[in-house]
Amino acid sequence: MGLNITNRQGFLLVAAACAGAMGFALFAQYQLGQEPCPLCILQRIGVMAVGALALLAAL
Repeated sequence: MGLNITNRQGFLLVAAACAGAMGFALFAQYQLGQEPCPLCILQRIGVMAVGALALLAAL
């Protein structure tokens, strides 16, 4: 029953979600003209780190 995904697929899903979050953050910054605050910049670093680790775990 339910959703059966492997660990690799789960990590790839997390990496894709992080890439999507960073894509939206960059879109909001450069296309919508919203400058990020210092906390947003730290959050971006964290999202990139989680995405990179998830991608490494998937490999």
